[in-house]
Amino acid sequence: MTQRTDVVRGRDCGGCTMCCKLLGVPELQKPMGVSCPHVINGRGCGIYERRPHPCRAFECLWLMTDMEDHWKPDRSKMVVAGDETGTLVSIIVDSGDPDAWTRNPFYSDIKAWARRGLWRIEVLPPGQSWIIFPEEDLLIEGRRPDDLIVSFGYKRHASTRQPAVSVHHGDGSVTEVLGGHYPLQ
Repeated sequence: MTQRTDVVRGRDCGGCTMCCKLLGVPELQKPMGVSCPHVINGRGCGIYERRPHPCRAFECLWLMTDMEDHWKPDRSKMVVAGDETGTLVSIIVDSGDPDAWTRNPFYSDIKAWARRGLWRIEVLPPGQSWIIFPEEDLLIEGRRPDDLIVSFGYKRHASTRQPAVSVHHGDGSVTEVLGGHYPLQ
């Protein structure tokens, strides 16, 4: 049984298997938030050499970046994942501690990332979806697995800007979620 190691940072998964619980793997018919039947607790993947492509391709950002140690998934109970564009960060939160992201040091880190503007940030506690802006956090009510967030940014008005998220639903409808008005910077 082999585990991932980032040689540059000297980090490895160790006994962490949070991605094996929190991420969905369609090839295994494994939904998000359900432990993979192939996990060997404290050791890793029991089918590591034969694991499906999504498992082979996934790299959590704690392992691949200089993210603080408190973000290691088995400590934080969250998996931080980037998308293929490098502009979206998804924070998937374990059902065992769905409010973990709202406590410090995690919440202050998330808000600092939003202020830096390097990434768009979504937080996915069980059954919820939040888009994080520097000014406020927008709850995307009733988001379904086939919904796609196609844009988030700001609507500009005469002297204010307004956080805005556009969600395309699997049925073809579109929902726009708007935040408050903030002075232009």
